[in-house]
Amino acid sequence: MMRFSTLVLTGVLIATVGTVSATAVDCAQDQASMNLCVKQHFEASDLSLNETYRALMERVSREAKGQLLRAQHARQVSRDAQCAGLTRQAVAKAVQAS
Repeated sequence: MMRFSTLVLTGVLIATVGTVSATAVDCAQDQASMNLCVKQHFEASDLSLNETYRALMERVSREAKGQLLRAQHARQVSRDAQCAGLTRQAVAKAVQAS
């Protein structure tokens, strides 16, 4: 079931990224306008992803929900560990450069 949850989330993310990519070309050319445009597209995509997630969670079994939540937690732990490692590397390089 973990594989099913991963596939479902991957599909949702691909659909969301596709929406952002298709509309991102509408952004203006100066940096401030591009930043605002990307922020607006991100917020719209985040809202869409949250709505899709809520709809998915209403349709899956209790067991699948538990598996999905465990997979999300494992991903967050992995992401946090990776970020911490990259931060330590960046700090070490900055200290060496100074």
